[in-house]
Amino acid sequence: MRVGGDEEVAQELLLLIAHDQANEQDHRLALKWAARKGHGDLVAHLLAKWPALVSSALDALDGAVNHNHIEIVTQLLAMDPTLLDRQSSWRGAADKGYDEMLNLMLSYNPSLVDAAGTALTTAAGAGHESTVALLLAKRPELIHGTGFDGRTALHYAVAKQCIVKQLLDHKPELIDAVSSTGSTALHEAASRGSTEAIDLLERKPELSDVVDACGQNALHLAAFYGRGEAFLKLLAQNPRSIDVVTSQKRSILYFATARCPSVGNGSFAKTRARVLG
Repeated sequence: MRVGGDEEVAQELLLLIAHDQANEQDHRLALKWAARKGHGDLVAHLLAKWPALVSSALDALDGAVNHNHIEIVTQLLAMDPTLLDRQSSWRGAADKGYDEMLNLMLSYNPSLVDAAGTALTTAAGAGHESTVALLLAKRPELIHGTGFDGRTALHYAVAKQCIVKQLLDHKPELIDAVSSTGSTALHEAASRGSTEAIDLLERKPELSDVVDACGQNALHLAAFYGRGEAFLKLLAQNPRSIDVVTSQKRSILYFATARCPSVGNGSFAKTRARVLG
């Protein structure tokens, strides 16, 4: 294993390569470093001299994508478009809102929806409105993609109202989608205290009755995470939901009294009387 700073190791590798003393691992490390740093000429030299390097260039692609080096990504994908099979490059570009990069990646990879699917959920979660618009325009089918836990782009988007509206306008039925744990986007908005998203999601009032795998409705989660404003907004929309208990027999008032200072005031009875008016 080589030791020293990033630049020191790189200089050592370049010297070995210049004197034809580098091994295959050295070549891969040099390619990864050059791609991350944006040294297009060195990437071109390494790939021209050792074309087989491209077959192990996944880390190099990730580095170039994450640092928005479009020229280098173009070089790598021109040699092997299947490098985009891995989700990490898609997530990296989407998380940073690199629209030009994603546009390039989509042009090389028109069919790999499975790999690109996490790009939309990532962009939605990061709050990149223009990136979400780009992905939906170029690949409308990505709206069906989910994260590892089955959450849709709408689940991830609740922190930003404009993206919630964007997604619902594109596919209104997303409002009913549930994750692998049975949670809706309303559950997500409640847990994060996203009152603007709650306003949009309340267009379907019956969502407040949906419970997840633990028997929790959105009001439970607002109470559990201490989201007082979201709690009161949800309660006003559906007062009946306050009497629902979880699968562990925990009431909403249990959480509200303990965790919502703006709602609870020391006892279940007083809290219930207050929130129900």
